[in-house]
Amino acid sequence: MSEAQRIDIVTFDIFDTLVHRKIWAPADIFECVRLKLYEHECSLLMHDTFRNFPYDRIKAESNSRKRRQQEHGGDAEVTFDEIYAEYAQLTGCPSAILDLIKSTELYIEEHMLVTSPIGLELYNKYRSAGKNIAFISDMYLPSDWLSQMLEAKGFSGATELPLFVSCEHRASKHSGSLYEVTKKQLAISDTQRWLHIGDNKYADINNAQKHNIQTHHADWSTIDNRFLPASGAGANHIVAKIISFLETKQASQYIPKDNLEAIGYQVFGPLLFGFNTWLLNACRESKLKKWCLLQEMASYCAHSSKKANP
Repeated sequence: MSEAQRIDIVTFDIFDTLVHRKIWAPADIFECVRLKLYEHECSLLMHDTFRNFPYDRIKAESNSRKRRQQEHGGDAEVTFDEIYAEYAQLTGCPSAILDLIKSTELYIEEHMLVTSPIGLELYNKYRSAGKNIAFISDMYLPSDWLSQMLEAKGFSGATELPLFVSCEHRASKHSGSLYEVTKKQLAISDTQRWLHIGDNKYADINNAQKHNIQTHHADWSTIDNRFLPASGAGANHIVAKIISFLETKQASQYIPKDNLEAIGYQVFGPLLFGFNTWLLNACRESKLKKWCLLQEMASYCAHSSKKANP
């Protein structure tokens, strides 16, 4: 009997399995949010709040998890709204600004996420084979947002499928309890006919196997879960982290197959990107409304400048 014949249900982890962030570390998303917030007029009045956002956001999530653990015990799984309630208490942020920050974080998440070709191929394979499919994620984002995001990223039918997210069930893959929730709600009687696919060796592989679930390690991504540095964050930090993304496994889908083209993409591309970023910042700081490019790469710089500063 083939694997496909032995399996009745397939569950997928979401982040770093089906979708990837176009940046080196997940925590860098918060720095992207901070920079995006500076585009709003209110940034002049909320400068200190926005400047400290990445660190306050990380602290708010940590505090929220500690509070949950102290008050309720069990898995310290918290929702997006609970994290921001803690953030408001920590910073004294007004409700209107809080709503702006929350919507900006969701906007950045959506625009930083790209589809995993391997993940999509496996999803379509098992869906075409008529297998029951569900999603399991240790995450603070709401299930309806995650379902709609997956649908938008090419996972057709995702909004019609079950999705178990840790913050809503107060259970996690990390502790193993979310597998029990999934088993009960989907009425899975034989876990040997259940296949789980995910990238985290502990939560997605070891813990699933402890529950007698078949596993497939999603080893097509490289993840760095370190926090932002205490110093050096800012535009330069984000440029470096975007460029560092090219070193990850998940970036391979963008690297040209031709060796010379690959060198251009991985070496000269970041070089020109960095130069053009410096040029744009220098022009903005000098308050130049028009400038003339007289160099061999003028056409490239002019084109990318228009995209970055329409």
